[in-house]
Amino acid sequence: MRAELTTPVIDIDAIPAVYRVRLWAAPSRAGFAWSIDDWELRDVTDVDDVLAWGAERAGDQPFEVFVRCADRGVFVRIHGRPADEGTQVTVVLTADG
Repeated sequence: MRAELTTPVIDIDAIPAVYRVRLWAAPSRAGFAWSIDDWELRDVTDVDDVLAWGAERAGDQPFEVFVRCADRGVFVRIHGRPADEGTQVTVVLTADG
């Protein structure tokens, strides 16, 4: 990680933050996949509120938090990591007939 002291050049309060919270649910049985629910949070005054909201709903399951970049419209993860990280399964589908 690199850190550099910088001077603020934008009015952070002028851009309302949009957060996405991804709640992970463990597989119900061996061999099944994790499931996720994505929630979008708006009108948030503090990121600590988002983290508390996610932790409360996740319980003992993992969760991730993302924030939308105003200039690109993409979400960037700021908390957590995928629960199924490192797990990859290839499913081959075929049609009969």
